[in-house]
This record gives sequence, C-alpha cells and structure tokens, in this order.
Amino acid sequence: MSLDEKQIKLYENENQLVSAAVDKMVVEIINKRADSNVAQTLVLTGCSPLAGTTSMSISLGIAMANCQKKTLLVDCDVRKSLKYKKLNEETTKGLANYLLDFEGNEVSIENVVYGTNIDNLSYVPCGVYSENSTRILCSDRMDNFIEKMKEEYECIIFDLPSVSIVPDSQVLFRKADGIVLISALGETRKKQIKEAKLKVKPYIDKYY
Repeated sequence: MSLDEKQIKLYENENQLVSAAVDKMVVEIINKRADSNVAQTLVLTGCSPLAGTTSMSISLGIAMANCQKKTLLVDCDVRKSLKYKKLNEETTKGLANYLLDFEGNEVSIENVVYGTNIDNLSYVPCGVYSENSTRILCSDRMDNFIEKMKEEYECIIFDLPSVSIVPDSQVLFRKADGIVLISALGETRKKQIKEAKLKVKPYIDKYY
C-alpha cells in the first residue's frame, strides 16, 4: 500500500502511569495473538469526556510498532474536522472522506493512509467533518475499510470519542477484537466507569 508522502509526527506520552498501562495492554495483546490470533483490531474509547483516549491510542500505537508489529492508528472522531485537530493539520483527507466518497470523487484507501515518524506505524486522520458519524461508521464502506486494513496490518487501533457522549464507539465494538475503556485519574467518576462498562457488557462474550 502506498502511503502519503507527508509524515505525521507522533510523540509518546511520558507519564509513567500511562507507560505502565500501555505496557500491560501490549503484553495482553501479544499473548492473545499468540494464543488465538485475536486482538488484531482494538477500540479505545473514554469513560468520560477528555479522558485522554487519543494520547493513550498514540502511546499504544507507538508501543506496538516498537514491538515490530505493523500498526495502524485510525482517528474515528469524524465529528471534528481536520482543522480543529493539531495532529491532523498537515493532512488533506481522512477516514470520513473515504466513507463519504466526498463530493462524488472516489477517495481510495491509499489516499487516507499517512506515514509517521515512527517505524512500523501508519496513521489515518479523521477527515472531513460529518454530522452523521454514527451512520457512516455503520456503513459497508467502513466494513470494507476494516477488512482491507486487516490484510495490511498486524494491529489496528481505533481512537473514538467517549462512549459516555456519543454511540460511535459502540458501532465498532462488535467489529473489533478488543475494547479498551480509558478513564482519567481524578477526573472520571466511578459512576461514569460503571455506565461505560454496562455499554461494553453485551459484547464481552465475544472475547471470553
């Protein structure tokens, strides 16, 4: 797959608590892949607003890439356009462009995958703003995107908005091999964690 010539610069969170949490996830992913070839696709979503899901997704992506796993990080927060995200400032197209086939001009998958400054790690930005984000994530084109990416990558990380705010992440729960709920120390309340776990519970049987 040909990647865009522009490189997206990603940096790992240096917080020790975040690093420890990422290391635990990496071990779990590697072990599950060895046992049953699962945890290839992962959904990360917050239990509350501003839980730090994007930071955690980037750190996990870098960690998996450092383990020599060909990794793809996908920004699925298509409710925000590129211009409102610093990480996506240098991009012109993204996931939503592909899913919407924007303005009648077909956008290929190759046009929305960017290289990064990290070996083995590629990135798909959110793309153009879409007010129907839940619906386009439910689309056949999203299913097609996931299947094609699974042919190219060993680990795919989907960075989604908080499950406490919008249902977007729930669309991908059944399509993914693993779900990671992110909470912010001192910010996320116990009630929010419990509510997020209840939304995940219907999908637990898939993993155990």
